[in-house]
Amino acid sequence: MGQALSGHNDGAGTRTREELRRELAGKFATKCFTSIELYSLKDNFKSLADVQQESGGTPHLYVSETTIVRFLELPDVLDVSPVIGKMVSFIGAFPFLQDAPAIMGLDALVNAVIIFTERYRRLLSNGSTDRRKLLFKSLAVYDRKLVQSLGGQDSERDLSPTTGATKPSMHGADEDEPDEDDGLVISTLELLDCVEAYEDAGPPTSHEAMIPADNFRKLIMLLLLVAPMDSQEKLSQHAERTTGAELESLRSAAESILAAFLNVEKSPGIKSRAFDIVLPVALPFLFQGFNALFGRFLFSKNLEKPPS
Repeated sequence: MGQALSGHNDGAGTRTREELRRELAGKFATKCFTSIELYSLKDNFKSLADVQQESGGTPHLYVSETTIVRFLELPDVLDVSPVIGKMVSFIGAFPFLQDAPAIMGLDALVNAVIIFTERYRRLLSNGSTDRRKLLFKSLAVYDRKLVQSLGGQDSERDLSPTTGATKPSMHGADEDEPDEDDGLVISTLELLDCVEAYEDAGPPTSHEAMIPADNFRKLIMLLLLVAPMDSQEKLSQHAERTTGAELESLRSAAESILAAFLNVEKSPGIKSRAFDIVLPVALPFLFQGFNALFGRFLFSKNLEKPPS
């Protein structure tokens, strides 16, 4: 669980997935963060980290999901902490998503913050489409019984968007199309000179994946809450928006947005087809709040202390 953030390439074909992930974190850290941001992230990691040590092994520092969501100050009333925790530990395994959930060492935290804040664009060519589909995978449940509970082809059509925009045809989309959403992973493996590792880089295919509606509702409420924030603000500064009429307004808005993805009375979740249709047309900036939320890792409170 390399804490040194080395970007050195030791040659393709000889490196483990852990070594490749460490190398990626090193490249991201040096190319996508300023020196102050990198210092801040390391300082925050050090202050939050616990020690993991197997019997007779080398101790490693890691940050638990619980600690991460507490640092982000996620409001208890939204009950969104488990959702964010799952997303972080999934994306922390990037680009080898089959290793999720990741133990959130410094390398995994760097990679997760890079993805959530879209800093990877400074180094990789692929953009919002690839992050969107990566976020879907981080939210999805790979549960055959849950998917089957949709009731077959008709329910898949119920997932078509209900926004005011012209509704794209769902004909032929009763099963998700084969994945064409791995451009970000492939670009990353090209950067690491190990494209041959692509077969090891993915979770189960998305045609059996679905985001539970309740989880997505909670996430939407959080994203609406953080939308006006900048990365130096604390979520606790907006506590008044999570009580009374403000909370009900958030909940109502989230329900309206959720309705664009599915009929909640007929379907328990959102499949990738509906996710990919609705977001770019109706809600292209829905996940932009992650930039500020996870940007908090790039500001250390120790930088605010006056010199002694």
